[in-house]
Amino acid sequence: MFRLSFFVEDKHLAEVLTNVAGRARDLQVLPVINAQPAANGKVKAQAGSKLELVEKALRKTSRGASVGISMMRIALKSAGLSPASAQHFLKELVKAGQLKKGERIGNTRSFAYDWVKP
Repeated sequence: MFRLSFFVEDKHLAEVLTNVAGRARDLQVLPVINAQPAANGKVKAQAGSKLELVEKALRKTSRGASVGISMMRIALKSAGLSPASAQHFLKELVKAGQLKKGERIGNTRSFAYDWVKP
């Protein structure tokens, strides 16, 4: 048994998934948003920080509503990043002035974060 890891352009994804159907086990398809193929065939990151990437994904996920830790995890996964770093990115967005800490959520230790109006 072998483990394969490779990048596929959007236009070829359906063809590749059709070809591996029934043969691959535990197949994970993750979007890679911040990448472009280089001339030598390797994948290279585009300009922009991870924080900007996370902010865009979170704005799309939350649609202007208050943000919690679970929503941040969903946004990180959609951006192709690890959901385990949700608390870190929440703190970084508060430090950057994009979010402000709001009320506690129920009887938990979690907080809701509100978007700062420009």
